[in-house]
Amino acid sequence: VDGHDKEAIRDAIQKAQMEIERPSVIMGHTIMAQGCVTMEDDHNTHGAPLPHKEIKKTKEKFGLDPNEHFQLTNDVIQDFQGGYDFARKERAAWDLAVESRLTEADFNKSWNLAYSCGIPNIDLPVYEPGQKIATRKVWGPFIEKLAINHPTFVGGSADLEPSNVTAGFAKLVADFNRDNHRGRNFAYGVREFPMGTINNGIALHGGLKVFGATFFVFSDYERPAIRLRALQNLPVVSEYTHDSIFVGEDGPTHQPIEHLMACRVIPNLLVMRPADANEALVASTLAFEQTNRPTLVLLTRQGLPVFDRSQYPPAEEFRKGGYIMSDCVGEPDVVIITTGSEVWVALDVKEILKEINIRVVNLGCWEIFDQQSNIYRQTVLGNKSALRVSLEAGITSGWEHYTGLDGLNIGIDTFGESAPGNDVADHFGITPEQVANRIRNRLK
Repeated sequence: VDGHDKEAIRDAIQKAQMEIERPSVIMGHTIMAQGCVTMEDDHNTHGAPLPHKEIKKTKEKFGLDPNEHFQLTNDVIQDFQGGYDFARKERAAWDLAVESRLTEADFNKSWNLAYSCGIPNIDLPVYEPGQKIATRKVWGPFIEKLAINHPTFVGGSADLEPSNVTAGFAKLVADFNRDNHRGRNFAYGVREFPMGTINNGIALHGGLKVFGATFFVFSDYERPAIRLRALQNLPVVSEYTHDSIFVGEDGPTHQPIEHLMACRVIPNLLVMRPADANEALVASTLAFEQTNRPTLVLLTRQGLPVFDRSQYPPAEEFRKGGYIMSDCVGEPDVVIITTGSEVWVALDVKEILKEINIRVVNLGCWEIFDQQSNIYRQTVLGNKSALRVSLEAGITSGWEHYTGLDGLNIGIDTFGESAPGNDVADHFGITPEQVANRIRNRLK
């Protein structure tokens, strides 16, 4: 259509609204800077303001006072005012209709659940010590229980249902498609960015809790949508599995290296990396409790031992973003700050270096930890005289935030390798023995 013809555009929109079987695309052909005296159809008008002489001549052409700035004709003002009046009446009618329906018990219950800030009380499992569970395996049962108890919970995976452990959810709630608008699983296909933008739109509308899922390395494809949802305070949840080099044989194309830091630098975004199955439950719950912040829940492909919480603090401590996982007697000489699957590595390092006073800090969510009081953070990180060591299977840049200029940052500052996950970790020095040796050498 002619992009300058209001009637043609209005007619096209009405025709599109009548089409209920297929999506519609309306293409408006326009002329850049149409109406300007000398610069009409000039590509330079796209990114630069018009020169003052051009503005003056164009105003004169349209019968406007060239000496008036930000001038609007009465018909424009009246047109916009009419739009405001219409919108106010529509909003008032909507509010009245909702208020009337809220007197109905069933509707009232559904409405309050849909717009509540929290999630319904659901019976979550407790994973026992001695088990070795990939944290992604926790996600499936969690969202299935949430779906049963929360009828407005929707989401889907970008063509990775078995790997993201969302297949059970998809079977439980069925696919949303043109024949089934009651389905709550969105079969996004290999479309990470559209998945992200669709989820943003759902969150903007309100009334639904929404998630998307894929491999962490593919967050690159979704990143513009992640940034916008953080900017717009949208509580969209992303489940990203295969969160590190332990992806293994898929190799460097599928092994996230720089992704943790790339996501952590986005303002108003929570990046959670739980260390075992019970922490994964807490992280998942915490993610869906958010009202104005998006969350990334990073989960492992490989199995992780479940912590014996009679020996370690409860998994609920994850809600603080960071906590002392294992302390020493007296002031620590070394504080190892770590996340996710590397927490176990740090605990093994402490066992190897028994002669050294070592504290292990589990820092599963930087953003939440940084919101804690100064006293709490100082208590967890210890005094600055101790050697602070960061340990994470990703790029080390950024860890100076906690370790300082004199800290020891252990990670991976190159792309990954194609081999079994444990072999890749050994290659990059992310093993208890190699980390212990680096700490010994640093203390000499």
